[in-house]
Amino acid sequence: MTLSRRISFTLDGRRVTVVAEEYEGRLVISINGEKIEVMLVSRDEDEIVLKTSDDRSLSFAVERSGSDLITLWLGGIAYRAELLRPYSATRRAAVEQAQHGVITCPFPGKVIKLMVDEGAVIDAGQPLAVLESMKTEIMIGAPHRGIVKKIHIKPGQSVAKGQLLIELEP
Repeated sequence: MTLSRRISFTLDGRRVTVVAEEYEGRLVISINGEKIEVMLVSRDEDEIVLKTSDDRSLSFAVERSGSDLITLWLGGIAYRAELLRPYSATRRAAVEQAQHGVITCPFPGKVIKLMVDEGAVIDAGQPLAVLESMKTEIMIGAPHRGIVKKIHIKPGQSVAKGQLLIELEP
């Protein structure tokens, strides 16, 4: 079984996507597409220590400041970052439309996966679809509880910014 976790944030004005996948006892970390295999040495509330395949130790700590701001301590250096949520300020217009039952594409890309069917009852935050843009996968989540009224996309389809993806009923 594969476990996967994805976190996107801005660091010094650049978007960074970190994906951690655990399978068959191995942990593979991908940072903006570059992969490194590591082993978890220790983990507690304040610090995580990883060991790379070439025996280097990586020690880091994460300190939260509010819900979206974090400080990442790596090698004694503090890096401040802002977590990118599915409905961050950069996607505010799409969220406003979604609150009225219309989910549009926030960027040009390709539909990777649909995670709901028409008629499905959904909860706020529930994944609806996964899109890919510039080699980055982004989950499109439900802005509120409701029913999937109409799906206007299918896996493999290219989509344009502003294109209608899914209609919801409250």
